[in-house]
Amino acid sequence: SEKAIFLAKNKLEYWGKAMNIKANNLYKLNRLEESKSVIDNLLIKQDSFSSSVIIAEAYYCLARISYSNEDYDKAELYVGKAVKRLNLEEISFLVGNIYQLLGSVYYINGLYSKSLKCNERAIEIFKVVEKPNIVAELLYNNANNYKEKGNYYQAINLLKEALTYLDDNSNTLMAYIHHSIGVVYYKLGKKDLSKESYLKAYELTSENDLLKSYIDVNMGFTLLKQSEYDSVRLKLLELHNIAKENVGLYGSVKLLEADLLFELDSFNKAKIVYKEILSYEEKNENEAHILKVKNRLGALYLKQDSLLEAKFHLLTGRAIGEELDFRELKSENFLLLYRYYDSVGEVSMAKDMLENHLALENEASKDYLDALYKAVGINHVFEMKKYKEEISNFELLKNKLVLGIVILIILIFAYSFYAYHLLEKRKSLELNLIEYRHRTLNDLALLKVVNELENNSISNSNRINAISLIHQHLDISNFKSSKLNLSDYIHQLIELLSTAYDNHNFKFNLDVEAMKLDAKKTLKVGLLVNELIVNSIKHAFKEEDNPVIHLK
Repeated sequence: SEKAIFLAKNKLEYWGKAMNIKANNLYKLNRLEESKSVIDNLLIKQDSFSSSVIIAEAYYCLARISYSNEDYDKAELYVGKAVKRLNLEEISFLVGNIYQLLGSVYYINGLYSKSLKCNERAIEIFKVVEKPNIVAELLYNNANNYKEKGNYYQAINLLKEALTYLDDNSNTLMAYIHHSIGVVYYKLGKKDLSKESYLKAYELTSENDLLKSYIDVNMGFTLLKQSEYDSVRLKLLELHNIAKENVGLYGSVKLLEADLLFELDSFNKAKIVYKEILSYEEKNENEAHILKVKNRLGALYLKQDSLLEAKFHLLTGRAIGEELDFRELKSENFLLLYRYYDSVGEVSMAKDMLENHLALENEASKDYLDALYKAVGINHVFEMKKYKEEISNFELLKNKLVLGIVILIILIFAYSFYAYHLLEKRKSLELNLIEYRHRTLNDLALLKVVNELENNSISNSNRINAISLIHQHLDISNFKSSKLNLSDYIHQLIELLSTAYDNHNFKFNLDVEAMKLDAKKTLKVGLLVNELIVNSIKHAFKEEDNPVIHLK
């Protein structure tokens, strides 16, 4: 590549390609700083290149270097710069590599759904360009994404599919795949299958391979679940010296040590180791491990009934996981918070935490949930189902209540409109009745005057008076159910008769019960009384000096 650079010094495009080749060769030799220096020299002239692919390759190389240095934000930034110079719809080795690297960055950052999409696009490309080993690697990566999302059976299917793309010369990747299958079986509580997969992976690794140490760690966790404590101690003895030289391995080995102490009820010793891991991981900003240890400490303090300490670690852990896609760890955190709130009697908060946990586990299998509930101290899955049913019933009741309130509001509005309409109609009717009564009284008065002018008939006038009194006593505001006081009506009628016959010197002795009658009946009684009194005045007392009429 250096000779090509020398020969192409006057041909810029060839020189750029040669520089990229040299940078990639240095990267493969793990000479990262030298590789970056070559790319920096190339990018000085980036505006002079007619081919944008050369610049895209340069930024891709910088992204790989940043990824190797665990600077994932910068890796994502360089991938973005490479993408701007490419048509991502093209089927090319470089586009496939960029999708693969971006998928890895998203996976590291806990963005599993985005990682899945990038890897799926890369798989399409590498199947077309016939790179089976890379397809297998991408299927392995996507299996890890599904594992983190809780879809463990889909993860196993992808891992087994990945094995079909590999030949006998791919021992390292095969070892990683078998190791990952072991981890998935462990999550599902299938410890024998887990151990079998770890042993297959172990056979495929070389003596000094770091993967062998990670397999030992995970084998240790499986043995711990099988209560083979002596075997776990032996694994820890083998791992301690190796772990001191490796940042990523150290936290996992110490976690195995702390979990062993926890299982043996050495809570105080376990606390010391957990806090040591926490300090170590906070310094390295490993948020996944921090949340994992926070959950472990929360579980430990719950077991000791140290509720305030448990709450502190679980809530700080929840805050760490809130912005990230650590589904499994967040799910475990919600479950432990459910245990805390349930133990202090905060039923509403306990149900909220359980609902959050179940929402995260909507894709999870029963095998995994059984193993998880047992791990956090909930041995009865039926209890979880009962709470889930309660939540569902509560939601149904809430929906019915909301619907009922809506219907009630509609009915209130409808009734209010109807009542307003009736009130307006009643007011209109009252006005009409007042006008009717007023006109009727006027007509009766006019009739009386006409009667007196024409034939001076007192009897007819008295009958008109009886009818007029009825109209005067009617309650217009309650016309339909209006009742008249019979005693008051008779007394007023007698007064009118007395006035009409004031020259006869009659006396009236009245004994009328104060009963209530409707207008129709009162009018009949009034007309009848009028006739009786008038006939009595005319015909009963021709020779009496002090006539008295008794009305009872």
